[in-house]
Amino acid sequence: MKAGEKKHLCRGKLHQKRYSLIRNFNVLIVLLTVLLLINLFLGISSMISFRDHNEKQIEKILGAYRQKQDERLEFVRHYVEWSAVHEPLLRDLMKHTGAGKEVQDLLVLRSRVRDMKNAYGAGVMFFAYLEGEEKFYHLSEVKIPYEDYLELRKRAPQKAEKEGQKMAWQRIRLGQDRKSFLFYGVSYRGVYVCSLVDAEKLRGNLDDIITGRKGYYRLLDEEGREFLKVDGSGGSLFPLFYRNYTLQADPGGMPYQVQVHADVYSAAAEQEIRQSLILLLLFVVLFVAARYIYVTNRSVLRPLEHFQIALKNVSAEDSILHMESPPLRELEPADQQLKNLVSQLQKMRISVYEEELERKKFEITFLQHQIRPHFYLNCLATIDSMAQLGEIEELRKMVLFTSQYIRYLFQVDSNLVRLSYELTHIEAYLDIQNLRMEENFEVEVKAAPEAMEACIPPLFLISFVENSVKHASVSAGEKLKISIHCRREEERLVVDIADSGQGFPPEFLREQEGELSLAEGKGGEPLVAERKEEPPVAKRREEGAAVGEKREEGSQIKEAVLKRTHIGIANSRKRLALLYGRSYRLVLLNLPAPAHGAVVHVEIPFEQSSEKAVAFD
Repeated sequence: MKAGEKKHLCRGKLHQKRYSLIRNFNVLIVLLTVLLLINLFLGISSMISFRDHNEKQIEKILGAYRQKQDERLEFVRHYVEWSAVHEPLLRDLMKHTGAGKEVQDLLVLRSRVRDMKNAYGAGVMFFAYLEGEEKFYHLSEVKIPYEDYLELRKRAPQKAEKEGQKMAWQRIRLGQDRKSFLFYGVSYRGVYVCSLVDAEKLRGNLDDIITGRKGYYRLLDEEGREFLKVDGSGGSLFPLFYRNYTLQADPGGMPYQVQVHADVYSAAAEQEIRQSLILLLLFVVLFVAARYIYVTNRSVLRPLEHFQIALKNVSAEDSILHMESPPLRELEPADQQLKNLVSQLQKMRISVYEEELERKKFEITFLQHQIRPHFYLNCLATIDSMAQLGEIEELRKMVLFTSQYIRYLFQVDSNLVRLSYELTHIEAYLDIQNLRMEENFEVEVKAAPEAMEACIPPLFLISFVENSVKHASVSAGEKLKISIHCRREEERLVVDIADSGQGFPPEFLREQEGELSLAEGKGGEPLVAERKEEPPVAKRREEGAAVGEKREEGSQIKEAVLKRTHIGIANSRKRLALLYGRSYRLVLLNLPAPAHGAVVHVEIPFEQSSEKAVAFD
């Protein structure tokens, strides 16, 4: 192959390979969506990791804080109680041993307190009040203004009114700024020792918690009143990133409650969110661009695509086109010509459809009125025989049953009749057969009340009953039993017709192959033929012999029966196909051994009695 030919072939392949701009944008959006989801997944995973780490850190800090404060305040409480009860130097101060001795004892006490500072920590002050001497001493370094000291000196005697009273931790406020302190005091035999703890010094390691710009921690007394609050800094601005932690007050340890509102995701999580928002913004921009291209493409390529689809639908058999005018002016002439063509095709289809309906209606009417003249001739012959024999009562019944039977046949001019009318017609037919053939049939009819008002094709069920009467044989001395059961199952009418005869021939069932539609019949020929003529019984009555009709006469009769038998069933199947299309079901089967007999199972759409159903007088 020459180089020029290869180049031309390559260009031809490239020309044949087409690309869709919208499709490429859709692929890009999908990829970006996947990238966004991956980024969100990784970001959420990182945020969860940050949160777990920060929560553990906060819980660790709070645990250490509680332990430290419990130990510290327990030491203060123990020292205050011990000093009030057992400190000998305080007892010596009450004995007026002289100014020098008083100063020396105070120096010793203050030295002891100073040596214990590592145990009770910063911000703790101790005081002693001697009730008899009305003297107020500070046993530690005083870190409050002098005005606050004087206020405390006045309030201390009030707390020592009851001898031996043990004080609990309380919150007091001193000075003009009403600064908060924790106060604990014990009075014993005129000696009152108390401790004052600065609330600001209770912060401890709580400052190590990164609470965030919207976070804080605060201390509350036993009554829930806040006496210290420290706002945070840094961290996230999202309120959803914050969690609350609480340390409950313990009467035997820390006498106040700690509440922490802290950022558990930190600024790193906020950075992850910013990154995701940027990616989301890129996604939105790309989506808007794709939408703009889609709208632009729709105004040019879509009209051409719709026009092409319209051209394809012209040849479709079941399509009814409702074409809209294309937005492109260049397509308007071709569109108008196409509409004219489609309009003509639709008119032709409607005409063919109407002709088909008329043909089907004619076929249904033909099948419906395909009755045998020999049956009426036999009925008339039987009536004549009864008249000659003087069987007036049987003659009257025969005339009545025959008139009812013929009236029903000639009044049926509709596609549907009520089930109750069809069952009455079947009873008239069986009465005629009993009188003509002197045979008794046991008939059982069970129909639910709601099923009696259903509409069925006329002369439909009787074809199956005639099949049982004509072809079903029983042993000598037995009666042929025929049962008809009708019921409604949801939106279906179900009818079962069974007899106690020998059943359908196996060859016939094999030919039927279960539920074959009419279109699957052999050769497409109408399944219509004339039934075998029944022998008249006039001669039998003249001779006075009660001879029944024989149903099987040798192998030749069996072959004829197999060829022409059950034609009524074939006609019924064809009528069902014409009336209901594929929405009916017809099943033919034999009862399994040891039982015997044929069963016809029919299911058709349930239609309530309406104007479509003919009524009879």
